[in-house]
Amino acid sequence: MSKPRKTSHEEQQFEAWCEEAVAAGLLSAYEHPPATWELLPAQSVPVTVQLKTKCKTVWRHLCREHKYTPDFRLQLTLAGVQALHDALGKVVLTDHYKDTRTVYVDTKGAFTVQRGQDQMFQCNRKMVYAQHGIWVRKVVPRDWFCATWCPEAYRWMKSRKVPTLTKAGEKAGTVDEFMRRAIK
Repeated sequence: MSKPRKTSHEEQQFEAWCEEAVAAGLLSAYEHPPATWELLPAQSVPVTVQLKTKCKTVWRHLCREHKYTPDFRLQLTLAGVQALHDALGKVVLTDHYKDTRTVYVDTKGAFTVQRGQDQMFQCNRKMVYAQHGIWVRKVVPRDWFCATWCPEAYRWMKSRKVPTLTKAGEKAGTVDEFMRRAIK
């Protein structure tokens, strides 16, 4: 039995954005987390072992398989393809996106002390593209909100006497404002 997956704060923010995108008709569905890809199989080597009366070949384990699971799979509608074209970046260049209107997203924080996490993501993204032709979009929610819109749940500061916008709420508009800009 596997442990339940922990959800980061960035994933919660992006999931709120996805819920608003579905309500606005930009996404037909989203999945969190989607299926896992096995990028490299486990490695073993044959070793000959001398028993009392004969030799036997056994397989010795060298390393586990390498798997990768993106954080989200988004299924865009035709309106979503038009409205989010600029925000998606390199994803729109791939054949997989053109055929399926599916986007895979990995959320990251704006700043991380552990530089190795980003390096590992870059390697995983390259392997996914090489094997499956899918470009995984890295999303920093704060920057993504500025490029699109800020979800209502993260637009206003909590527990304030006077309603106050968050920094992301000040920089980004609502989904309705984004739709008006995107239609032009």
